[in-house]
Amino acid sequence: MKLTQVFLQIEKEIIAETFSLPALPAVAFKVKDAVKDPNSDLNKLAHIVNLDPSFSAYLISLANSPLYRGIDTIESLPVAMGRMGMESTRSSAMIFAVRSLFKTKGQTCKKLLNKLWKQACYVSALSFVIASNLKAADPEKASLAGLMHNIGMIPVVIKLVEQGNTESEILRNWGTVMMFFRKISVRVLAKWGMPDDIKAVAHGIYEMRKLHSEDLVNLVNLALWHSHLGKPEFKQMPPLAELGFIANHKELNLDTDESLTFLKESQSEVKQMMQALNF
Repeated sequence: MKLTQVFLQIEKEIIAETFSLPALPAVAFKVKDAVKDPNSDLNKLAHIVNLDPSFSAYLISLANSPLYRGIDTIESLPVAMGRMGMESTRSSAMIFAVRSLFKTKGQTCKKLLNKLWKQACYVSALSFVIASNLKAADPEKASLAGLMHNIGMIPVVIKLVEQGNTESEILRNWGTVMMFFRKISVRVLAKWGMPDDIKAVAHGIYEMRKLHSEDLVNLVNLALWHSHLGKPEFKQMPPLAELGFIANHKELNLDTDESLTFLKESQSEVKQMMQALNF
């Protein structure tokens, strides 16, 4: 089935509320609710995390990563969570849950979803570093928003493969596919109960020339722009000076490649973030 026909079919299913949206694993919702509960503490949160051995192992690994690493190596969950704190544990639960959605047994979907995951990780890492340097948003929230910027692509890619589209056909029309996914991303994030500013990122992603009212949208678009540097699709990107965020922050230093100077100087931090996300 042609891509345009699949898109029309998806539109009809969305209107009829029969389109299948990805669901988060239960542990992510439980951790999110526990962090919001004023009566909750790290001990109660640890009890919830312990119910999922894979997530427990991921948290211990993350606590020992360059992002959080202290003097001593951590081997127990309570100590790991104590080092990270409740908010970081909540963000990590969402990261762990989102990663699980990019995994599939189907070979064609696996390759395409892996491509999407790598892009999501890179945008997430760049968003974290940009937020840390510019103080324009909370770095952990920026990282999570960057990780979820293309979340609507998961059901779109799965649907395209189900309808007989090959990997080469989908990749050949990747730009078109990428521009279609935004409304689905918003629906996915609404279903998950994500905050308005993260939903705003899904709605405004790739609208780079616009200065959005939500700083988080401008920041993730800036990260997305930098993620395309050196790639064929970069030809479709507007000049950095025309991005709404840059136009509104003329004091920012750009290097000879017209990218943010501090990002080139922060490549080791970006790599550390990428390593932490690629578990």
